[in-house]
Amino acid sequence: MNFSRLFARLRRRATGTLLLAALLFAAAAVVIVELKPRYQAEALLQVGEPTARMFDNATPQTVDVEALMSDVQGLQSNDLLTDVVRRLNLQNTDEFSGRDANQIQLWARRTLAWLQRQSGVTLVEVADDAPDDAVAVATSILAQQVHVEPAGRSRVIRVFATSTDRDRAALIANTLIDAYLQLLADTRQQAATRMLAVLRQRIAVLEKQVEDADRETAAYRNSDVSLASQQLQTLTASLAQATATREQAEAKVRTASANGASVPEALSNRLVQDLHDQESVLAARQAELAAKELPGNPAMRAVSAQLAQVRTELARESNRILQQLRNQAEVARAGERALADRVAKVKVEIARNNEAAVPLHAAEDQANASRKLLEDLTRREHEIQALQGAQEPDAQRVSIAHPPPLPYFPRTKALLFAAFVGSLGGGIGLSLALGARNRGMRSGDEVRELLGVNCLGVVPMVSTRRRCSPADTVIQEPKSAFAEAIRTIAVWLDVLPGNGGGRTVLLTSAVSGEGKTSLSMALGRQLAHAGERVVIVDLDFRHPNTHRIGGIGNTPGVAGVLTGHATLEQALRTDAASPASLLPAGLADDPAALLRGPALRELISTLRCRFDLVVLDSSPSSVVADTRIVAREADGVVFVTRWGETPRELVAAELRNLEEAGAQVIGVTLNGVNAREHASYADSGSGIHRGAAEKYYLN
Repeated sequence: MNFSRLFARLRRRATGTLLLAALLFAAAAVVIVELKPRYQAEALLQVGEPTARMFDNATPQTVDVEALMSDVQGLQSNDLLTDVVRRLNLQNTDEFSGRDANQIQLWARRTLAWLQRQSGVTLVEVADDAPDDAVAVATSILAQQVHVEPAGRSRVIRVFATSTDRDRAALIANTLIDAYLQLLADTRQQAATRMLAVLRQRIAVLEKQVEDADRETAAYRNSDVSLASQQLQTLTASLAQATATREQAEAKVRTASANGASVPEALSNRLVQDLHDQESVLAARQAELAAKELPGNPAMRAVSAQLAQVRTELARESNRILQQLRNQAEVARAGERALADRVAKVKVEIARNNEAAVPLHAAEDQANASRKLLEDLTRREHEIQALQGAQEPDAQRVSIAHPPPLPYFPRTKALLFAAFVGSLGGGIGLSLALGARNRGMRSGDEVRELLGVNCLGVVPMVSTRRRCSPADTVIQEPKSAFAEAIRTIAVWLDVLPGNGGGRTVLLTSAVSGEGKTSLSMALGRQLAHAGERVVIVDLDFRHPNTHRIGGIGNTPGVAGVLTGHATLEQALRTDAASPASLLPAGLADDPAALLRGPALRELISTLRCRFDLVVLDSSPSSVVADTRIVAREADGVVFVTRWGETPRELVAAELRNLEEAGAQVIGVTLNGVNAREHASYADSGSGIHRGAAEKYYLN
């Protein structure tokens, strides 16, 4: 960005800019003075630290950012603000009823809606009228006058309320916190009620499950499976008893086999006892006789015979008892085997029944789990019932809002300063915007920067109060600024090669009215007065003007020469105001076809041989194609554009078209320059016609 040029543009419009800024500041000052004072009250609320916790007994944790911002949004919710409006009856106050609304805003809204309907383009949705519900209107206004924000990184929330009444501002802030605390308490109470309902419903379901499971278990225990289990217990006990009986019987058999007289059955037998007694008596008698008598004594023999008979009887009786014990042992073994078989059969039956009872065992396990969960839920229900009445919201008021002693708005000095700065900036911005709307080029530097070509000259505007035309000025006022600008352009023509003869230059413009014909005549007349042989050729067949300025006729002209109806000598004329020769356009039905033929090239070649400078005045390049046809025949092209008017984009496009057609563009000439305004530009050639340079001009 060229700041010097920007400052120069502001300097040129300094008066208008300051006047506009003064008007804007005056309007803003009137509005600021008329503003109603507004008061802002502040209350503090701490969140995230409940007194009694319903759902957990954990140590309180610091509220995170998300939870804190949720409380901030909750304090600004539409439902809560509506509750505040109804509590304070704000819809019946002038401030919140909408009757004190800005009528300018209403008018602007309706005007915008009308413009959108007329144009058929909808930029924004605009409501036709304010809502009819007074509470809704008051809520909407209150939402704009309540601000809630967290206090730094703490759990404290700042609640601001604004109103035209200081007491009402404090009342709104306090009521908003009261409503929010009540909302939190109601929410927790409703949550507790809902949880109790869910718990009781779940408890009822679990109680039914436990009852059904107990009933199924009882039925299972009373079934054949249970009887078989009891029978197995009885048989197992009987088998153990039979095993003990069998072992006892076998022990008696072993004892009797080893010492028959020592078993209880032998000891308790009367016959065995008598035989033992007789054996003892006879043995004593035998011992006595043996001590007294000889072995062959008859008495000795009789006693020995009796003793032997007794012992035979005793052995026979002992064998009988042993056999009896053996029979008892065999009977015990048979009973034991029978009981073992019955136990095995009962176990098989129980195993089969147990396989069928697996789902019942699973149901019994589930019943135990349900019974445990039922106990936990019942205990939880009692805890919630105990805490329900003691619940307090997870927030508490830190400080209440007091009526502010001074209004916070408007701050007149600050607003006036801002209005001053804004008005000055608005004036500058509008001035720059108006200047930016002008898309024409206003300096030689712009020509070089934007188009990339040389600026051949800055031709000042000739005052309309003068009696002479621009083309006549170079003759009647040869020392004027206009004449000097034409000389500057003529200097640039010295660089033309000439191709072995005279130089050929074509003057054209983007659109008509740029002054190219006047410049062509002025350039030719000035060089002719300087002693050069100059011919001015009018190739603008559609709107010829050279013959009018030169005071000659238009026929036969170029058209007559190119068509062969006239010779060059017959068509050439002498300018009435200078020694320059003129070749008017003549009349042509199809100029483009006439210019495309070789006759034009031959004509220009002939003119090169006879004249030092051939000036070709062509049609506007953006209007017809004639210029592109002729431009390639010239040694150079001078592009004329109106100062500050011709769009720079159009000029750039036409220069590209000429170059693509094979033309050699020397540069651009700015015509019709306002010398006074041009002098205010921060440009390398901005002061060539004003200030100290004026002493070089006689006009």
